[in-house]
Amino acid sequence: MLGKLVQLCRGKRNARSWYTKPTGKHMTIADLRDPHLWYPEAHAMKRKIILHVGPTNSGKTYNAIQALASARTAVYCGPLRLLAAEIYDKLNSEYKVPCSLVTGQQVIEEPNAKHVACTVEMADLKQPVDVAIIDEYQLISDYQRGWAWTRALLGLQAREIHLTGDLSRIDLIQHIADITGDTLEIRQYERLLPLETEKGLSGSTENIRAGDAIIAFSRKDVFALKRLIETRTKHKCCVIYGNLPPESRKNQADLFNDVNSESKVLVGTDAIGMGLNLNIGRVVFSAISKYDGISDRMLTTSEVKQIAGRAGRYMSEYGVGKVTSLYNQHMKHIKKHLELPLVPDDKSFAMILPMYEQFEMLAEISPEWPFSEMVKFFMENARTDHNFCMAELDTLFKKAKCLDELDLSLEDRYIFCMAPVDADRGNLGKYFYKFASDFFHKNEVNFRKEIPKLDFASPQVRLNMLEELYKICDLYLWLSNRFTAFTDVEHVSRVMDEITEEISRILATLNSPKRSLPPRRSRDRRSSGTLRDKRRKAENLRRLVRSSNE
Repeated sequence: MLGKLVQLCRGKRNARSWYTKPTGKHMTIADLRDPHLWYPEAHAMKRKIILHVGPTNSGKTYNAIQALASARTAVYCGPLRLLAAEIYDKLNSEYKVPCSLVTGQQVIEEPNAKHVACTVEMADLKQPVDVAIIDEYQLISDYQRGWAWTRALLGLQAREIHLTGDLSRIDLIQHIADITGDTLEIRQYERLLPLETEKGLSGSTENIRAGDAIIAFSRKDVFALKRLIETRTKHKCCVIYGNLPPESRKNQADLFNDVNSESKVLVGTDAIGMGLNLNIGRVVFSAISKYDGISDRMLTTSEVKQIAGRAGRYMSEYGVGKVTSLYNQHMKHIKKHLELPLVPDDKSFAMILPMYEQFEMLAEISPEWPFSEMVKFFMENARTDHNFCMAELDTLFKKAKCLDELDLSLEDRYIFCMAPVDADRGNLGKYFYKFASDFFHKNEVNFRKEIPKLDFASPQVRLNMLEELYKICDLYLWLSNRFTAFTDVEHVSRVMDEITEEISRILATLNSPKRSLPPRRSRDRRSSGTLRDKRRKAENLRRLVRSSNE
């Protein structure tokens, strides 16, 4: 039954012949060329923007936090809930400044708090503050989430806004400051400790040492490397990758940082580059290419510097950061990009997303349009100026299409469609529809699911199932912070804690499927290669698997 309910999510788009055709009024609403005017209160303030730019381990964020902590009222806007939680803990425990925490899934209000640490999507644009921090500001150009950085930058009612990140978007911020009339001050930082390259490891995991972080670019490669290192050396490994729940990521980071822990090697994707404080002595690149959703491509200068910069930590046992690669031939690419200066990108854009009020105006002149049609209208007709670009709307369209059959109010429909979920993704998409359907039909949404018995499944399958269940629970909590009909918060929170504990147990004993090391060369995944190449790769895979079992 549940599968039938979500066939809409995967069906073809309905014919549009019966909809009102766009008129001049519609096109006026689609004119998004002056997004700074959407926020008149902030625009009237003539704010001061302070841009802190520099490499990893340069102290730029530390200096911005000093201004935050000393302000009478302030807000921190971060890209991850882990970062928001870290600032929340730091202000309350180290600085003795009462601070509340607001993320999509969690709200903790501290008594007498005039500081807030939040994820950037949750920034309150109605609350005036003295100081605001927008962390990792360069994500303003991210096609999926960049709109939230643009919204915060244009809309925060802060006398002083501190942006922290690299220097790649300096020109863009200067353009925006010129448009808004805000003043801009740029503060550049240098790395506080040296970063040195070492010769490659000749393809041998036996040269891995305590304090190393080995970087792969897929979950499968992370587990393959973990298995090879643990079978060929005395080291035990922690793992961090994007799909791992935030609490599990933090647990793995704490285990790696613990001086009494046996797990002194970290294997992870480039997800380690944000939101975690890690005592890394040496970064080891296992590959120099990554799949970007379209094809394999070589790592950029910014990516090499961001990942390599995690090596070393100021005032720690690793006073000099080391960088190397698993394969010797990769060092040429790494050294080249470490030596290249990171220059501002003069062709970058700030992403924007239509506001709820603009959808509301469309509904007034075309009430017969389903919400998915409104989203599609903006996809096809939105006009922006040269500093701004429409964010990716495909995911929003799919969620809207999935809910078109439910007679929700426009506001409720908009909130559901803003949920951080992919409606096309298996059980996650099914539960997205189920939660919306129960909300509409029952006015109460229950979720009493427990962790299933998974003794029959392999560790990898169990991990997949637990990660998916965690995301479903995460979606429920996100919706519970917006609708009172979601009443099983306590149960769902308990299940999420149990999932985190179970994942930690699995990771501690996990043996990866027998698989080769990441490939030495980049190859576009859309091209199949010659038959000789395939046979050679297959033989190399069998040879390495045999050697790892000896």
